[in-house]
Amino acid sequence: MTRQNNAWRIALPLFLIVFTQSLAAQEFIWQHVGSPSGAVIQSLSTNSEGRSLAASRNDNLYLSSGSDKSWRLLPVQISRVARVVLSDDDLIFATGSGGLYFSDDDGLSWTKVIDLDVRAMAFGGKPEPYLLFSNNLVEQGVRIFDVKTQADRPSSAGLDLVQTRFLGDLAFSSTEAQYLVVDRRSVWRRDNEHSNWRLQIPTGHIISRILVSPRDRIILATSNGMFEYKPSSDRLLPIFDNDDTAIVAEHATAAADGSFLVSTEFGELFRLAPDSDRWTDHSNYWTSSIRALQQAPDGTILLGTSSGVLTAEDIRGDVNEYSLGMRELRYIDFTRGSDGDFYVLSDYALYHSEDRGRSWRNTWHPGRSFTEGNRSLSVDHNDVLYLAEGSKLYYSKDKGSDWHSLGNMGGDVTQTLVVGSDLYVATSLGDIIHFHDFEHLASYDLAQKINKLVIHPDGELWALTEGGMYTSQDNGSNWLLSGLAGEALYDIVESRDSQWLVGGKSGLWRVGSRGETWNYLSVREISALHPIYGGFVALSRGNILFSQDGLTWQEVTVADPVEKVSRLHAIDGKLYALARDEGVYESSGRATFVNEALPRKSLPARVGLASNPITSSGVVQVELGEPGPLTIAVYSLSGELVLQRKLPALPAGRHSLPLAWSVLAPAAYILQLKARADCHSRVILKTR
Repeated sequence: MTRQNNAWRIALPLFLIVFTQSLAAQEFIWQHVGSPSGAVIQSLSTNSEGRSLAASRNDNLYLSSGSDKSWRLLPVQISRVARVVLSDDDLIFATGSGGLYFSDDDGLSWTKVIDLDVRAMAFGGKPEPYLLFSNNLVEQGVRIFDVKTQADRPSSAGLDLVQTRFLGDLAFSSTEAQYLVVDRRSVWRRDNEHSNWRLQIPTGHIISRILVSPRDRIILATSNGMFEYKPSSDRLLPIFDNDDTAIVAEHATAAADGSFLVSTEFGELFRLAPDSDRWTDHSNYWTSSIRALQQAPDGTILLGTSSGVLTAEDIRGDVNEYSLGMRELRYIDFTRGSDGDFYVLSDYALYHSEDRGRSWRNTWHPGRSFTEGNRSLSVDHNDVLYLAEGSKLYYSKDKGSDWHSLGNMGGDVTQTLVVGSDLYVATSLGDIIHFHDFEHLASYDLAQKINKLVIHPDGELWALTEGGMYTSQDNGSNWLLSGLAGEALYDIVESRDSQWLVGGKSGLWRVGSRGETWNYLSVREISALHPIYGGFVALSRGNILFSQDGLTWQEVTVADPVEKVSRLHAIDGKLYALARDEGVYESSGRATFVNEALPRKSLPARVGLASNPITSSGVVQVELGEPGPLTIAVYSLSGELVLQRKLPALPAGRHSLPLAWSVLAPAAYILQLKARADCHSRVILKTR
């Protein structure tokens, strides 16, 4: 800050940027980077031909031949889809809150065959196969859907539907016998569809699934673990893992080879071999968030997860993505390492690509699925990945293969900044947590949500917050307000002549080299700024803007139709845009202008001080180009409002406005003037 003894006047021009919607947008050269496919899988079914059927949480159904590793979206949407069945004859059944749906032409046409809320279903029977299902309306009991007549009929002989409260899972044996879970605590059996149901297995456990292998081995999944029923001795035997621990299954299936697969709520995966009495643990990082599982006749394991379908040739094999054609992921963040690798964060998974987006693998933390909270992704100059999940922060030094926790940061992580061996973590509660070599060193409280941390070329830390910009000259121990108290600021980039551009909720400012002056430029919200192509790009409410000088801006299209962009990055001279529903777009250059730049309208409004330093008799001089309200505020460097004058209406023209400067002690302050949307700020010195 420069001091002068003689009185002088500072004139700060106010500019208002006007955007004309009728003009064509600035053209960039874009190409879509192959983004990961996937969906949150709720149910899976595989037939003897290796074909698979999958149902997603978005109530979509997908069919795959299995040979080309891709899925085809079927033309039906079922509300709250619960279970799907794909028979060996390629008959498709799907249940939801609306009833039972059926297709016999690979999902091209559908018929709603049952208008009941189906609880469970199983496909089998001899000589003509049929679908056996139970429902929540117990008075309807168990019913059969006959594929040949496409009609349903009751099949509850022997069941006391008056006393029964709940009908659950169903299963077929290879000998046509059928099993039914009744009131969650017992299993009933009948020899075929023409015989009566009878109580077979009374238990004291809550039963979630009954599984029957092709060898007629019967396994019950209960709240107290897994049990095998021995019909010959009428005994129920517990089956533990090798550590004598009970396995409580979240999902389970009987495989074609006579084995059983179960997964738990903790992402564990266990297998029971055909002749074994112990579960073998096959958990791995890729088993996290399993929601459905199947084993194909050739031994291939299919896992329905929160990020799509994963496959392995066998239970010990390497896992592969198998979600091509599923376009349900919501993309949250994107970054690129110095080696060119891409990383995309979706709403349920983190993906890594080593071939510029042609293929992807899920690389998130072992055994975990995302919880609620803000999530973000970044990579430093050493290619260390940082993944924030709400207030928790993780890092990986090996492209996501192994993750380590830095702990709970208190508030949601808003940014990570790496300077040499030092890591600064900013949070939504205004905390800055300082790590050195990943060991906690210190914590600082700024008491404002921090949106952006930067290092000034002089070594100062600058923090853009929800309440203005603060600077620190001692690595974050002490902070002083630099400007725009009360304004939400989001991003900052170095401009020309050692000045800066700062974007925020109310618009864009040009800032002095040390943050001492703030000139208002634009009324459009700016959440991201990057220097590129000889100018600047900005992100404004999902739209990309381009400017060569920071004053006149033009909209940039990404795709046709224009996608709303959630993240914008400039890396090694290339611009990357992340569209929430479409994934990553890369721009390798800027085409020629196709029209004149969007016009900028300048308002002849000026504000200034009679002198700086200012004395108790000093005045603020304002020249307004149009009538309107004006607020003059003075803040201490700690951010406290110490003096304010509100003028509800001033006519256009020049005004000299006194303030009660005498109540202020001699010190440096922030003077802030706001007229309508325009806001200016500068450092002043108050003398005696």
